[in-house]
Amino acid sequence: MLKKKINKQRVKEQLRLVGMALGLAIIVWMIAKSGETREAKLTIPIEVVSAGPQVEVQVIPEEMPVIIRYGREASPYISSENFTFVIDASTMQENLGVSWKSMTMSLSDKNWVANIPSARVDLANIGLQGSTVEVRMRYNAVPAVIKPEIVGLDRLPDGYQLVQPVKVTPREVYLIGDLDKLAGHTGDDLTSRIQLKTVPVSVAGLTESSLESVEILLPAGISMVQRSSNLAEVNLEIQEVQTVRTISDIALNFQAVAPDTVTMKYGIRSASVRVFGPQSLLRQLSPESFRVGLVRPQEEVPGQVRDVPLEVHFATSISEEIRSRVLIQAIEPNSIRVEYVARQSTPVTATASTTATQETR
Repeated sequence: MLKKKINKQRVKEQLRLVGMALGLAIIVWMIAKSGETREAKLTIPIEVVSAGPQVEVQVIPEEMPVIIRYGREASPYISSENFTFVIDASTMQENLGVSWKSMTMSLSDKNWVANIPSARVDLANIGLQGSTVEVRMRYNAVPAVIKPEIVGLDRLPDGYQLVQPVKVTPREVYLIGDLDKLAGHTGDDLTSRIQLKTVPVSVAGLTESSLESVEILLPAGISMVQRSSNLAEVNLEIQEVQTVRTISDIALNFQAVAPDTVTMKYGIRSASVRVFGPQSLLRQLSPESFRVGLVRPQEEVPGQVRDVPLEVHFATSISEEIRSRVLIQAIEPNSIRVEYVARQSTPVTATASTTATQETR
């Protein structure tokens, strides 16, 4: 009896040990299974942050291929949508303008973001031939033209005028901000360009040109890029009123090139000259202010009749100011008909001829 009892206890002990071994094996298998490492090839998007809504950003390429290693528990989350490369672009915004500013950089695990629950996922490799990307950035700005607001035109002194269009610098600027605030600032229907005005600039009483620095009017919430101030330079070019005057009775007095042998016969003895320029200078001109000449033919032969063109210039006595600011537009007539006649020699008197003959005899 005692021997049978001892054998039963041994069998129970062996069964207990076998059960423990089996349980331990299952636990080890489960641990091994849970620690199994897998690999996957994914294409991950690249995102630029800290750029701001007024900045346009490009990344070349926009995606990057990677190889990741992960545990079995992460399998449900292995998808491109759950991973991102993030680039902080805040350092690129210094001196940003409307032209592209670029920067190249290499992606690393510091740029890697996994949007999954806590699970083991490792970044094994980035890129096929390299991990370098190019980031390009510029302001998403819209162009606008500047129009100076001119007042006081009706109070310019008599005889003076403002040259139009008025030149302004800069002629064009770029704007960012709440573009809805620019409603009503569009220009003509052809270009639909946004148009900004300056504060009013008065030309009342001006007789000389001037360069004025004035403020560009900007709606609230709008700012200019690539400019250190919102000032514009307006060039007010003041000049005397330009007009036309005709000066008549300019004498025509010509001789042939060889006046001893050829005489010029023509019926028109005066001409008129039309000039354009400031009124104050035109009032100083008279018929004696001009020198009229002929555009002579190559030969002046007796028996010929020609239409000879006229040319007109200022006389040498005319000041340099008039020469530079007054334009000779035309002469009327612009040609005259000339007959070239042989000049007859002076006849010898009869008394002198008789005396000479007697002396010869």
